[in-house]
Amino acid sequence: MKTYEIAGIPISIEYHYPDYLKNNIEDYEKKGIPKYHIQTRLVSLIEPLSNPYMQDTYRRFYQTDTHHTIQVVDLNGVIKYEIKRTLDHKDIRICLVEALSKKPAEMEYVFISMLFLDIATLEGFVPLHASCVIKNEQAYLFSAPSGTGKSTHAAFYHSELKGFVINDDKHIIKDFKVYGTPFSGKTALNQNASYPLKSITFIEQGSIDRIYPLEMDEAIKHLLKNIARPTTQTSWEALLPHINQLLEQTSFYKATLTLNPKSVYMTYYEPNKETPMKIKPGFIIKTIGLRHMVLPIDAQALHFNGVMTLNKSGLLLFEALQTEQTLESLVNLLMDQYEVSFEDARRDVVKFVETLKDKDLLC
Repeated sequence: MKTYEIAGIPISIEYHYPDYLKNNIEDYEKKGIPKYHIQTRLVSLIEPLSNPYMQDTYRRFYQTDTHHTIQVVDLNGVIKYEIKRTLDHKDIRICLVEALSKKPAEMEYVFISMLFLDIATLEGFVPLHASCVIKNEQAYLFSAPSGTGKSTHAAFYHSELKGFVINDDKHIIKDFKVYGTPFSGKTALNQNASYPLKSITFIEQGSIDRIYPLEMDEAIKHLLKNIARPTTQTSWEALLPHINQLLEQTSFYKATLTLNPKSVYMTYYEPNKETPMKIKPGFIIKTIGLRHMVLPIDAQALHFNGVMTLNKSGLLLFEALQTEQTLESLVNLLMDQYEVSFEDARRDVVKFVETLKDKDLLC
């Protein structure tokens, strides 16, 4: 059984099937003493327990002074799976009857990821079902039910804005930082990394691209629909202070998306439109031949080796950025100067500003 450190949580995990975790969890491996243990066992038979305190068609729940147990049965009432844990979640055992499971590897992965999220909740993390994109060292979360298009939208960030994904399904949030986990659904898109949280956007498919900020009451509803919801009072009490902290200090949005690559300029623009910026000292514009060129002077000449040519709209924006501007003010400037739609102006401004950031020209 190997020990891993996931978002700073030391945990030992023993799994049998490599289908989902192999090449996914090795980056989290770390020597040390684990605080939690998850172990999977393959068994031929699981003995039924008596006197469940709660049950439905397929699940029976049991609790003693030391342990909590769930048994999952098939249509004939035969037990396929059992999850037994100590009340503090520190020791967890998953038993699977392989012969009774159509997808034992998938079920093992689902159980381990679900149990880890329970542990993370107790450790003060908020587990949100979302794709997490990193752009300019900040985390943008796109949350929605499976099949809605959040992964597709995250992929557009890579193709359009050179962003990258650190988790495509199950990351965790604490103190306004987003942490990758090895549990990323059907893809291997995850990284053992953490980044400051910029915004959370709840998305749905539609015929037009549209976005608007959420008031707290709306944000609460969407957030509770998309988190891994606890099942015990202890877990809820651990989670709620961190949910309230998120609601008070995080920007939430609702977006309708057409799954067009251009939609990323909308979801990136909205949480950044009021951020002030300007050109760093040490850059001038000179006309060389027929071209407007950005040239470094003084200290900037020592480390700026690139070449930047400006067209007419770029020249307009660059000159405006000699004083403090925002994305919003630059879009308005471009629309005032040229016959261009808001959507085209927004895209062009975002592309131009991102080019300046790549060349480290902004402060």
